[in-house]
Amino acid sequence: MTKEGLEFDSAKRKRNKKDMPRELHRISTEPIKFERDVSRLMFIGANKNPDMVPVEKTKLRVNYFKGNDPAK
Repeated sequence: MTKEGLEFDSAKRKRNKKDMPRELHRISTEPIKFERDVSRLMFIGANKNPDMVPVEKTKLRVNYFKGNDPAK
């Protein structure tokens, strides 16, 4: 979500003609290439500073580490 609307960003593995099903499990030194698709849904004339109001609390929890100090 952005101030202008919604943004959808997806990626999929780009396959070469030489990639055959029997070769997919082999170890390769070639980097994996991806194709990206970015789409934006913009709301013309919409409020640029909307209030975000949660409807209900979800069960999802996200944890992350900030920095590289093990003591923190």
